[in-house]
Amino acid sequence: MRPAYTQHNGYQQVPTLPVGAAHGRWRWATRAMWQGLALLLIMNLVACRVRDPIPAAQLPSSAPVMHVSADQIGRAMEEDHFFSDYGYARLLVQGKVSAINQHSNHMVVQLETSVATKVLCELDTPATQVHAGETITVQSSDVQREEAAVGLKHCSIP
Repeated sequence: MRPAYTQHNGYQQVPTLPVGAAHGRWRWATRAMWQGLALLLIMNLVACRVRDPIPAAQLPSSAPVMHVSADQIGRAMEEDHFFSDYGYARLLVQGKVSAINQHSNHMVVQLETSVATKVLCELDTPATQVHAGETITVQSSDVQREEAAVGLKHCSIP
């Protein structure tokens, strides 16, 4: 089939494409755009998964021990760089006790911070004597992001 031609200004012939062919090109471009966006989304999801911290059970015994304050880790979690700064370390966290919640088999101690993000430490041994207003140091290697809080799981007082 010969392409359709039109007269332009009475002296020049300009080839035109049938409507179906133009539509096919747009359909291909749209499909390529959606495939590119899907690929970009998958790459972002994979990249975010790589940044997740190693669970505490998998931390090697040679993992570094970092001495930090409750304020430092609260600010790091709030500014979204906690796991890149502290995700592969055992933490010794020092802070002032602002609240204590006693449960049947554990105790949750809230450490004071100067930011909106709280630091909650779950002590496995509820018999530990901790009082509001005291400054304590706790050890944890199992940290989780909670709603507006840093959750230190399986804490102990060294």
